[in-house]
Amino acid sequence: MDRKTVLVTGGTGFLGSEIIKALVQTNAFKVIALDINPPSPGTKIYSHVDYVRANILKKQDLTQAFKKARPTIVVHSASLVPPHEARYDGKDRAVMFELNVTGTKNVIEAAKKEGVKGLVYTSSFAVVVDDIENDFPNVNEDWPTGNATLVYGQSKVSSNCSLLLRTARSPALVCAFMSGTGPLHRVLFTL
Repeated sequence: MDRKTVLVTGGTGFLGSEIIKALVQTNAFKVIALDINPPSPGTKIYSHVDYVRANILKKQDLTQAFKKARPTIVVHSASLVPPHEARYDGKDRAVMFELNVTGTKNVIEAAKKEGVKGLVYTSSFAVVVDDIENDFPNVNEDWPTGNATLVYGQSKVSSNCSLLLRTARSPALVCAFMSGTGPLHRVLFTL
């Protein structure tokens, strides 16, 4: 049986590189890391992973990367998370929404265009708790989203909504994955 090809957007970032590591350890998938940046110094590079540089905001580059890679499954982990106190000032709102929302739309469109069979969207607990006005005792995934007061949480809520709306009209199987909800490779084996 042929191995499924899994393309990980944001594949050289913090979360993406951990996803790549987990996929490589299964030895069950052909893995492609797609990122605007090359792997950072000190990051583990795997000889049997293809590293592709592409910007998810440039539709033409993204489409070419998808055509070449021909992924069965896409794990979309590319995201902009503000560092430190920038998380609270909201100055990067336009940039964050462009990458987290428009970039997600572009990935969805490229995946649909190239016939990807499954899309795993790495969401964030920020869709629930990115609200500095409330406490969240015993928070879990049943809590409602959409109350974020910080820009990152708002951008992830918008990405989640965009994902659901754009894929509702598509035969591709989609799931949102938040770290801490279970091993990602189990999700991929079910797709």
